[in-house]
Amino acid sequence: MVRLVTEEVTGLRSELKELVTHVRKGGTNSASGSGAGRSVSLPAELYQHYQQLIENQVAEELAEDILKAVKIQVPAGYLSNEAFVREK
Repeated sequence: MVRLVTEEVTGLRSELKELVTHVRKGGTNSASGSGAGRSVSLPAELYQHYQQLIENQVAEELAEDILKAVKIQVPAGYLSNEAFVREK
């Protein structure tokens, strides 16, 4: 039973990594079933935060919206400052 759960989690992580890679390349997210085809354009420094939000079960669209708002509020030179980004 534990082995099956471990395999399922491993598969989900793999799918999440593929999704993040797709999003980084500016692809659209048609996997949500909504057909909205959202396109994400975030600096590389924010993708770790995106992944953390997704891993904490924040909806993809909400995670994207949060990070887009952070991108607007944080000067480009501060995007690599994790503490500063988290504060925003």
